[in-house]
Amino acid sequence: MKLPAYLLVMLLLISLIVLGLAGCKGKSTQRSVGTAPVGTAPVGPAPVEPAPIPPIIFVHPAGSNANTGDQANPFLTIQAAVLEAGVRGGKWDVKVAAGNYTTDSLNADPTLGRIVLSEGISLLGGYDPADWNVRDPAVHVSAITEISSDTANPSGPVKVVDGVTTATLIEGFTIRGNDTTTSTAWGAAITLDGTLTPTSSPTIRNNILIAGCGANTGISSAIWNQGGSPIVEGNTLYGTDNPACWATRVYGYYQDAGGSAIVRNNPDIRPLGVSGAAQTGCTGLCEVAGVYFARGDQPLAEGNTINIPTAPKEAHGIAFFNAGAVPTYHGTATGNTITLGTSVLTQKGIYASFGAAPNNKGTVTINNNVITMGTGTGTQASAYGIFVAANNSLTTIESNTIKTTTPTAGIVPVQYSGIYFTASTGDALIRGNVVRVGNSTGTLYGSVGLHILASNMPLATISDNLFVANSQLGATGATWGVLINGAKDLNIFNNKIHGGSAPTTTYGAYFVNISGTANFYNNLVYGGVATTNSYGVYFTAGTVTGSMVVRLYNNTVDSGTGGTTNRGIYLNAPFTTMEIVNNILKLNAGTTVWGVQTMTAALKPPTRMDNNSFSGGGVTSIYSEANAPLAGSYSVATMPVGFLNNVADAPVFVSPGGTDGLVSTPADNDWHLGATTPVTVTGGGATLPAPFDVDMAGVTRTAPWSMGAYEF
Repeated sequence: MKLPAYLLVMLLLISLIVLGLAGCKGKSTQRSVGTAPVGTAPVGPAPVEPAPIPPIIFVHPAGSNANTGDQANPFLTIQAAVLEAGVRGGKWDVKVAAGNYTTDSLNADPTLGRIVLSEGISLLGGYDPADWNVRDPAVHVSAITEISSDTANPSGPVKVVDGVTTATLIEGFTIRGNDTTTSTAWGAAITLDGTLTPTSSPTIRNNILIAGCGANTGISSAIWNQGGSPIVEGNTLYGTDNPACWATRVYGYYQDAGGSAIVRNNPDIRPLGVSGAAQTGCTGLCEVAGVYFARGDQPLAEGNTINIPTAPKEAHGIAFFNAGAVPTYHGTATGNTITLGTSVLTQKGIYASFGAAPNNKGTVTINNNVITMGTGTGTQASAYGIFVAANNSLTTIESNTIKTTTPTAGIVPVQYSGIYFTASTGDALIRGNVVRVGNSTGTLYGSVGLHILASNMPLATISDNLFVANSQLGATGATWGVLINGAKDLNIFNNKIHGGSAPTTTYGAYFVNISGTANFYNNLVYGGVATTNSYGVYFTAGTVTGSMVVRLYNNTVDSGTGGTTNRGIYLNAPFTTMEIVNNILKLNAGTTVWGVQTMTAALKPPTRMDNNSFSGGGVTSIYSEANAPLAGSYSVATMPVGFLNNVADAPVFVSPGGTDGLVSTPADNDWHLGATTPVTVTGGGATLPAPFDVDMAGVTRTAPWSMGAYEF
């Protein structure tokens, strides 16, 4: 009998099932987690279990707080969703559709009050109200605004409590703080309330945050960190749009307690709001800053763009202030772009202050920043690209660019300094910076490239920088390429230094109160353009008494164009040892011109002055000595016995004026020795020990050495 076709198919399927079960006999049906049977080697790595996706609660402007919070039944307010997530426990993502959401910190109903986030509850905004699969915060704006008139504690519509880690995320919102003009406290968009333990540390990413009002005695900041180590990245941080309610202090980001915050890659930080209008309601300090770490442990500001177009008194792009005197404090500012406009009192691109001793603990690293300085409009206005005060540990300032908007911009009445230290007792490493400062009308300190004042640094290493002072526009005052007042040991090498221009006096490199060893080598120095006096390298005494050791090796020095006097090297300080070897001293016309001049305060002549080239300014005006037994004036031909191998042959440089033909603009000048330079210069140098055996360009010197900064 022939079986029907459907029975044949059924018999075939049964046979296949039986065979399959037989083949699986003795094998586990549990999913492998990468453990091999005993006696065999595992095959490949264990599979990685995907991270669990947090469950979701939904919020929609057409929702209801009576709903369950699922996608089909969303809540109406973010507060209700956050409260529900807290009740359910665990990790939750609160997804918020585009719409206008409000908070009222005075409202007794917690579903309408301030949003309070705890660990594991993340807020995600920017969803299309019509399609939860579409998310674009720039198009679908989820806006949160504080509407209360709470004047006692307007800490913002979003508050993050202690115990929150960076796994908790706030992303994709536009959040605006309390905008009342009557506040006497704080105004913020997001407050990190790590007041008990500094552990309020969420990730705040890709939001637009607008500060609230903290008028008169308060503080206004887009983010106010009271203790935590958050990651703040990709945000736009604005001050309030209402100039009348700007506080005594206005910030984009402000931290006043412990923690190691990371503030990075925020593309637009404007503490004075979108418009940057003048601050009209401020009394007292009136301080404006893009990012301000008033306390902390290891704060980092990286890759941010900060713009402060105007300030009523003080403006800081980034500020570090170790008010808590944390011994392990280390602040870092790297890769930021900072633009400052006008300020009535003081402006600082990057500001690091560590308080009065003995609390001035900690270190700071400032590198790869671009700082554009502005102008001062008040009678006491000063401008500083980088300002360091009272630091007793290492400060590293490396590969920064400090400039003004245009070469003639940046006029301040008192002082304009590119890099400035005051009252600092820690080591400093200053390397690879490009500094061009603005003009000044100050009568004391005018335009200064690098200024170290009233300090006692154990060691300052200054190398591979360009320091260009600008113009002193007042009737009196001076300019300095480098001005150092107070250090023990100095290693200064491979720098290009320009002394600026002034109607009175200009200095290329000026030193006072140096108590240890100063090694100054392989530098290109231009003394500046002065109506009266110009100096290439200048040492004076201050309060130091006779312990100084100075080595001036292989520098190329142009004395500047002082119409009355110009000097290549001026010595008016007591020293134990003074060695002047292998330098090129190019002098210019003037009433009184000296290659080297030693005054009575030096107490004695140089201990060594060999193998130098003196040229220009008249061959009879090479060396002037005020101290016995060599008191008198000398030419190369009449140089005292013991000063060896000095020459009056002039070097021929490759392009001393550069592409613009101006010696006074050193950045593009090429002071390598040209092919027609006399052999007495290209091969007339003395051999010196390491580290002096490598020239400015990194070329190892070979005997016979060349004079000047570059080996021929």
